[in-house]
Amino acid sequence: MKNVNRIFCSGMALAAIAAMPAVSASGEVIVQYATAGSVTSISPVIENANVAADDLTAGPGLNAQTFSTFNFTGWDTASTDFDAAVTAGDFWTWGFEVTGDDIILETLDTRLDRSGTGPDDVEIQASINGAPGVTIFTHDYMDSSAGVNFPGIDISSLGTVTLGDTVVFTLAAFNSESDAGSFDLETLTFPGGTDSLVVNGTVVPEPASLVLLGLGGVAMLTRRRSQA
Repeated sequence: MKNVNRIFCSGMALAAIAAMPAVSASGEVIVQYATAGSVTSISPVIENANVAADDLTAGPGLNAQTFSTFNFTGWDTASTDFDAAVTAGDFWTWGFEVTGDDIILETLDTRLDRSGTGPDDVEIQASINGAPGVTIFTHDYMDSSAGVNFPGIDISSLGTVTLGDTVVFTLAAFNSESDAGSFDLETLTFPGGTDSLVVNGTVVPEPASLVLLGLGGVAMLTRRRSQA
């Protein structure tokens, strides 16, 4: 009778596993960058186990400043849109390659600051696997000179990225009043902190991992019944 019960319970457990929907972990940081002065490239401070992240890197048209933040002058006054700014080398890039479980992209958090004569407009585009960029954020400073927090920028339209996919974000700033004007990356907890650029998402465990987890439960159930 024990053997019958064992087979029945194992069969029920396996059937439950087969019917089990994909389970997602709660939203988490996929990659996060801090800020630093006098540099043109910054390595991530947080890198999810399921990605290989790129450095945050400034384009060749910009001049790094000696301040405590990722701060640059050299923004071309002739650039009036994203494409022109990229052509002039006035941009930052960052991103990652998926090396493990699937990731549902959710939000981007950042804080950006301009001087009184720096770029008045900023745009961020995202490209997956080298496809044309998709605009995920724009902002017009309306000539104000202040750092602004931008938490929870929606990037869910980018969908789910899977093993081998690459995601590249490009920030371009334009409509600068002077090439001596500056534009910089600060932290959401400014001053201090490390939360300058944060990409958030939900990691989706592979079905094989769920099956292994379920089989472990079956083994425990079988062991308990055999001891009964």
